[in-house]
Amino acid sequence: MSNIRLHFLHCFLNDETDADEVYLKYDGKKIWPLGFFKSVNSGDIQKLDITLRHDDPMKPVRIEVWDYDF
Repeated sequence: MSNIRLHFLHCFLNDETDADEVYLKYDGKKIWPLGFFKSVNSGDIQKLDITLRHDDPMKPVRIEVWDYDF
């Protein structure tokens, strides 16, 4: 068993005129934020402090970054 630690999310460049509405998924399940999404702008750094358990260190890990749009 392995642990994956996510410390920060850094938005280098958002793709909308206002903030992007970001959330993270792991194994097909939303893991961050607790609410619907987190608004982020270019240059924003979000503190995460997320620890994920991963069964096989030789198996690829898929962590998805999504942008929620209405």
